[in-house]
Amino acid sequence: MTTTGVLFDIDDTLVDLASAMTTALGGSLVETLSPRDARRLGLGAGVPAGDDAEEYRLWRTFSEHFVQDLSGSYDDYLAGRLSFVEMRVVRLHRASALLDLAVEDDLAQRWVRRFAELAETGVTSFPDVPPMLDLLDESGIPYGAVSNNVEAFQRAKLGYAGLERIDVVVGTDTLGVTKPDPAIFHEGARLIGVEPADCWYVGDNPVVDHDGSVAAGLRGVYLNRGVSGSGSSGNSPVPGGMRLTGERTMIRSLTELPALLGLDVLRGEAEPVR
Repeated sequence: MTTTGVLFDIDDTLVDLASAMTTALGGSLVETLSPRDARRLGLGAGVPAGDDAEEYRLWRTFSEHFVQDLSGSYDDYLAGRLSFVEMRVVRLHRASALLDLAVEDDLAQRWVRRFAELAETGVTSFPDVPPMLDLLDESGIPYGAVSNNVEAFQRAKLGYAGLERIDVVVGTDTLGVTKPDPAIFHEGARLIGVEPADCWYVGDNPVVDHDGSVAAGLRGVYLNRGVSGSGSSGNSPVPGGMRLTGERTMIRSLTELPALLGLDVLRGEAEPVR
């Protein structure tokens, strides 16, 4: 019986959510903002035109604040202080306030529906994901996903990204807890049939994903793709307020994961960082 398994985070680990959100933000705002405000952001047909340096700077400021959730709205959602829709509207208002843009509430409600359509159907997998899953399949290593979002929503997202083969998905509504609660990691390990100590967890958030999974008894791997992701700020502490010390196991691509798993196809080495 196989004793080693792998669990993955989904957003900005398996699927390029940040890019999908940026594109969807541009497309949905063209339908929401006044023509004058859309032009201020350098928006033409839904994406930043980039012809004017100042317009492009404003767009970058706005879009990065929204997509990277610099105000921590997603953490408020995970803590139950905001609903999912409220979280997205708050992110829009906070990013807009940076540029003195005003989005009326009725427009914001129309915007959030259109943004959801564009963002959720526009996700794609990172290029290194299908080959990694192929290798796990060939090696008989079970795998699944544990995400800080609701299960059905994340399953649909995986489907849009062409990753339907990931049939084990644990979401925030599965047990009613969020990462870094140990229970959500343990449930993922249980569902793929391995003990936590024999299960690797790969995610793009160094605190919630790496430190949280290590605190739960898994083998944490911090996937640092070198790009800013979306969603949780990573300020959520690991259980008991403990902050793990020492080195994190870091990789910059899933092509480096086989070396950690001890598979025959070795494509790189993990780099420990502090």
